[in-house]
Amino acid sequence: MKRRSDPLDYAYRLLSVRDRAWSEIEKRMRIKGYSVKEIESVKDRLLELKFINDDEFVVSYIENKRKKLWGPIRVRMELQRLGLQRILIERHLEDVDWETVFDEAVKTFQSRFKNRRLISKLQRQGFPLGWIWEAVKQIDN
Repeated sequence: MKRRSDPLDYAYRLLSVRDRAWSEIEKRMRIKGYSVKEIESVKDRLLELKFINDDEFVVSYIENKRKKLWGPIRVRMELQRLGLQRILIERHLEDVDWETVFDEAVKTFQSRFKNRRLISKLQRQGFPLGWIWEAVKQIDN
């Protein structure tokens, strides 16, 4: 029978790969079979050491994805999938000038994609369809 690792060591291993939201760590620990008491103990210790901070995680995540030219729709969906609170996500999404990110994405992708493929690419990146149609109309003129 395989021996389960110490819960705090397991959390450290998860955090050594990349920053994570608490909800991710908690979910992985539940799947691994740790008790509620063990999970709460780990949470308390990680908070005490300032190894987890969902506010900072969201800011860092948005900045990272903004640099990859992701739009607000895709970023919101991914953060929700990670289990973060909607109010926390919305507060930080509002701090970003998404139109500037969109303009940069259009400039970057229009040389590689034309019309329908450009529209599709920008949609997959997570930008609002209204913005995309306007940009494509301006490119065509």
